[in-house]
Amino acid sequence: MDILFNIFGYIGLALIVLDLILISNRKLPPLSWAYQSIAFSGGFLLLLNAYYFKVWPFFILNVIYALIAAKALIFDVPKVKKSISTN
Repeated sequence: MDILFNIFGYIGLALIVLDLILISNRKLPPLSWAYQSIAFSGGFLLLLNAYYFKVWPFFILNVIYALIAAKALIFDVPKVKKSISTN
């Protein structure tokens, strides 16, 4: 079981780094569905890893990170899409 949660951790790490690279190089806008989906997925996988290995500060950080991305996906990204389609 350790191997599975280590894999989750490494995939989550890769997604967060990818997210940072894409946003830093202006390849994705911060309120795009793609950016927020990658952020949520990476944060969630790291959250699972931290919970399994009982690394509580890292777990709390990734709960917050995943919740921020989920909030953006649910509330902010649809508003941006709607405002683009009405212009």
